[in-house]
Amino acid sequence: MYNDKKYTIAQIKEALLNDYKGNKDQTIMQTMFQMKAPKYGNNDDEIDEIGGKVMETWCNECWKYKTPNDFQFRPRMLSWNYRADPDASKCVATPNGRNSISYYKGCS
Repeated sequence: MYNDKKYTIAQIKEALLNDYKGNKDQTIMQTMFQMKAPKYGNNDDEIDEIGGKVMETWCNECWKYKTPNDFQFRPRMLSWNYRADPDASKCVATPNGRNSISYYKGCS
């Protein structure tokens, strides 16, 4: 969507901050992101390559650092749904079309 100049970074940022509820255009943008934007893992080689580069960069950066107790940070990839504590309510809307919600609600 961004590469096609459909939306500017400023428009996307505003929609995310408004949880896609700022106006009708933001609601349309959210639907476009959910339904039309390419996604990692859907046999789109270009997008899968970008996902691989993101993970490689993350791993290379993590291995450079240690904790204050001299333990090595170990890069891992976890799903967002692992976040189920009171701070989860601070998760904002994401560019894949997900709304800002709390995963903590209903957790016991």
